Amino acid sequence: MYDPQTKTCSSGMDSDADSAGAASAIDPGRPLVLVTRNDVVHPQSQEDWEEKKEGIRHLYLERNLPLKEIRRIMYEEHSFSATERMFKRQFLKWNFRKYNTQGLRHDQHEGQPVEMPPGKTCKRPSRRGVSSRTPAQHLLRTGRPPLALVKTMAHANLTDRRTQELFVNLNDLIQGGSRNHAGWDLHLRFDFLPSPAIHLLEMFELFNRLPVTLNRQRGAVLRRAFLILEDVITHDPVEMFRTVVLDAPHLIPSFDILSPYLVHFYRLLCVNKREGEPITRLARLMQQIMAGASEKELFWGIGRMHEHCLNYYGHVLGRKSELDQRDGVDVRCGEQGPAHRHTIECYNGVLTDAITQFGPAADEVITVEHNQVVATAFLDAEWDGFRELCGRHLERLHAADEGPMDQWKSKSLERYAWVKYIASKLAVKLGDAEAGVECLKEAIRAAEYLEAQDNAWRESASCHVLRYQIELEDVLRRIDRLEEARDVQASITSSKYLCDLMRRDMAENYACR
Repeated sequence: MYDPQTKTCSSGMDSDADSAGAASAIDPGRPLVLVTRNDVVHPQSQEDWEEKKEGIRHLYLERNLPLKEIRRIMYEEHSFSATERMFKRQFLKWNFRKYNTQGLRHDQHEGQPVEMPPGKTCKRPSRRGVSSRTPAQHLLRTGRPPLALVKTMAHANLTDRRTQELFVNLNDLIQGGSRNHAGWDLHLRFDFLPSPAIHLLEMFELFNRLPVTLNRQRGAVLRRAFLILEDVITHDPVEMFRTVVLDAPHLIPSFDILSPYLVHFYRLLCVNKREGEPITRLARLMQQIMAGASEKELFWGIGRMHEHCLNYYGHVLGRKSELDQRDGVDVRCGEQGPAHRHTIECYNGVLTDAITQFGPAADEVITVEHNQVVATAFLDAEWDGFRELCGRHLERLHAADEGPMDQWKSKSLERYAWVKYIASKLAVKLGDAEAGVECLKEAIRAAEYLEAQDNAWRESASCHVLRYQIELEDVLRRIDRLEEARDVQASITSSKYLCDLMRRDMAENYACR
């Protein structure tokens, strides 16, 4: 029987005339595969399976195909026939794991070798008789869930349903990433996930801070941010989603920019062949909510996603982890009271654990303490406590990098500049503008050292220098140091980084014509 989709013959019992007619209809550029009953192998022993192991492994783990598709390919292209149950038993024998199950976590805990898909999460196929389209439909078709919950989901509008799907896909993304990242349960307790998208936020921050008199420069900065997004989406989704999905929208000033940003992000993921992955579904749902409802609905959903991250990471890593505390900061930003104090106390616990495990001078300890400084500033803690924390952190930075500041490591310079910048903002807020000016000058000095010494950090450091200079000009004008403010303004206008960015932007626009 001829299958026009696969261009194969499933039986060799046809007449010669029929075979010739079928062959004439087949694309001559593709081989005709003849599978007869005598050719098909039905595995009877483990040796039969071992002969096909590499091919099955390639289809199941590397190509990430569903089991039905694997059965079809093994039958039509490799003359190998087995039931789904037989395949599943064999996957267990070989320790091929594609889903975040209790058995996988047990094997990892026991140190048993497990083979998994390289770097991508896999969406588990829906079970028989259960819809996977929306949580509402799932609740209505299974069991007897709480009546109030069923009513809420059954009568939810389209935007509410899409928002619920956001949370479902966020869970898929984090739970899948938790097993694909090596060292998740150890190193990442004391650090944020490495994010390739931090520079994207820096570009949006710079766009917002540049004065409106520099409109052409602002346009070049914004286009640069969209270009950076093309590099960001090539990284692992669990590394980039927080910055791109949760943080960046808050820095985009208007609907006219946010809407194209979400559309561009979704299309880039599709071009990069990430259709069907949780990160792509998140981008599509955010785009649909933005188009069909309002910014208010979208940002409400983003706020709830921060809360869900707090719960998901707490489940995966435990409550005393760096990622868990960051989400606590995002959820409680600006709060006062028990929850606010609890987050700071938890940071102290994470810092103590890091010192115990790695020693007081380890980079993991410095990382946790630096993030604690940033978190304390976001939570608007008291100035005296923050000043003490900053002093302790700066002493640790000095101890880790002996010698003059221009010989410090790049990461230490970046941390030093950032802490001084935060200290300046709090000083100005508390009425000590002179102290704020001095802190900003120190931040600029450290960022300029970083800009000069490290090519990998150069663009990021240039952004920081401009941001600190813009802030310094603003503070100087407030305290009537106008001559100094004009000098700083001239430095901003003649910035080599902005000139290079404008030149690159013009060249790219000219090349597109």
